[in-house]
Amino acid sequence: MNRQIYECKRCKQQIIAVYLPAVDGRCPRCHEEVEMMKREREAVIEENENWRQKMSQPKSPINEFIDGQKDCRAGKPHKPGRSKDYDSGYSVEYELEQIRTARSMQRGS
Repeated sequence: MNRQIYECKRCKQQIIAVYLPAVDGRCPRCHEEVEMMKREREAVIEENENWRQKMSQPKSPINEFIDGQKDCRAGKPHKPGRSKDYDSGYSVEYELEQIRTARSMQRGS
């Protein structure tokens, strides 16, 4: 957990900021803006916005394929409506699991 302690220059109140976007950047006692908190809060907000933009971009076909494989390995049900690459990854992994199971059963007999 990111825990920072700041001090208000005006009233010397110590301020603990655990999650910066939730803090309004002002001292709870005198309502003076704490500059360091403001700058860090803006940096965190900008970082979150960059992450949102990155995540909103379409995934590459190989990433979709791998997501399908991971979901199958994890035992998650197939997600309908995903891309053909996701479907292919899921079905390939399912087939591999069936082959492994059959081989292990043959060895065990």
